[in-house]
Amino acid sequence: MRDDRSVHISGGTVSGGQINTGDHVTMNQAGQDTAPELAAALDRVAELLARHAAELPEAARAGRDLRDLREEVESADPDLPRRNGALARLTQRVTVVTPLLEAVETVRNLLG
Repeated sequence: MRDDRSVHISGGTVSGGQINTGDHVTMNQAGQDTAPELAAALDRVAELLARHAAELPEAARAGRDLRDLREEVESADPDLPRRNGALARLTQRVTVVTPLLEAVETVRNLLG
């Protein structure tokens, strides 16, 4: 009897994914490491907050939201609801300054 370990895929487009066969096979797939980009994006938000503080009605609270967001992003055990809440509040507070809003959106996109 033949040990057939072939893989047959049909019926349309296959988009990504891993396929492997065999004895004692292990596979790992990790997401792209965005930590350096995320840190730089958070730094950019902090820089813009400082630059545009006079234009923000709640600049101090926006700064606090950014600190909360950074704390959760850098935590070994992040509290996702807290992180997401800080991001939502920060977004709301910076909408009046377009460059700040764009910088916060960059952070949101990096967080996925």
